[in-house]
Amino acid sequence: VLSGPDVKRRIRYKQSVSVGQVSQQLFADVRQLFQIGDREGALISLERLIVLAPLNPAIEGFLDQNEDRLLQYYEKAFGPWSRALRVRADGPRMPDGFFSVQKVAAVVQWLDGKRPLEVVFERAELRKIECCAVVSQLVRSNAIDLSI
Repeated sequence: VLSGPDVKRRIRYKQSVSVGQVSQQLFADVRQLFQIGDREGALISLERLIVLAPLNPAIEGFLDQNEDRLLQYYEKAFGPWSRALRVRADGPRMPDGFFSVQKVAAVVQWLDGKRPLEVVFERAELRKIECCAVVSQLVRSNAIDLSI
């Protein structure tokens, strides 16, 4: 006989979705959205995939093939890599746990309004495209002050 907490834990485990499944679904979504020409939707899904999931070989291959074009897009969106950005003083508009995500924390700690993005990208010790995905998610949510 299982206790109440054990039953709840087993139910939650059975209902949980693995990171790999989420990653596969987001990657399929990215490819389909690019195929139908929904570039904005594809970028949003790609950013979520890059920020939240580990990069598996299929995703790495996709990024290797498309990274130059994506980085050009992000540089146009954010401004030159010499630009400094900071997290808004009046508080970010992101879910509480977002800033504890490993890739987000690696980037946000350096967004102080003084360091240029190129330095932030180096110090975060992630691929530049991963850093851009984090910054873009923060820009979309108005958590980054672009007026600097």
